[in-house]
Amino acid sequence: MPMRSIDVRARVLVAAASRADVLCDVVTAEVGGSLPRGVEAVRIGVTSREPRDEAARAARWVSRLAAQRGIGATLVGPITPSTTAWLTRAPWTATAVGAGPSTAVGVSRLDLSPVIAAVDQPYAVGIWLPLEMRGSRLRRTVTVEPGMQLIDAAVAAGPVATILIGLDEGMAIAVVGADLLAVEVVGRALRSAAQPVGDLGLSPWQAPVVQRGIELGAGITHPDLIDLESVWLGDPRHRGHDRLHHIMETASGRAGIARAASVPSSSR
Repeated sequence: MPMRSIDVRARVLVAAASRADVLCDVVTAEVGGSLPRGVEAVRIGVTSREPRDEAARAARWVSRLAAQRGIGATLVGPITPSTTAWLTRAPWTATAVGAGPSTAVGVSRLDLSPVIAAVDQPYAVGIWLPLEMRGSRLRRTVTVEPGMQLIDAAVAAGPVATILIGLDEGMAIAVVGADLLAVEVVGRALRSAAQPVGDLGLSPWQAPVVQRGIELGAGITHPDLIDLESVWLGDPRHRGHDRLHHIMETASGRAGIARAASVPSSSR
């Protein structure tokens, strides 16, 4: 992953709806805009706990997008056999990491539940370590420092887009962006905002994995360079509409992001 120029901006979209499947078109449009022209294959790294959970669904969306564009799609991830059986009904072939060069897209579950153990859970950055450790490329190169291992794996994967997707108080919510650290910061800020007391009052920029990622040039370096947008897909009278507005206001404040914009609600 190349070092970023300090003037490069990072767009991150937060989309929410009453059901996860409503997010498909918006999420795939964002990912599609990040795919390099002329790419022939995409490697989809997914962390999924259960068959048909939100992350598994989003991985299928990406595989269908690839198929529509005539791009080969490969699934990689630490997932259960039952999840693999469901996922591989999509137009891809499950294979091991390191099978060949390809563009990478990361998909992970956005855990917004108030569980103390999940306070320092890595999101965008944490997708790739368990996947890359299965291949031979990093087994001899990763260090013993956990944060460094996470960043090493993420940099080696070089994802062009990352999707975080989860549930919060009756709504499905997705974070999508091309910049690895911008998506990590926004995911952490949303988790903090969704908690009754926040995540120990820490800024997402203080997380060790984010600090290490900045040192290595893995992504955006300052909140002023993040263009954050949110959109509610559906009836604005749904309680999720106001919930999204509340956590976006809180999350952008905790992440120090000044350029938060709310796109008018869509009825799609």
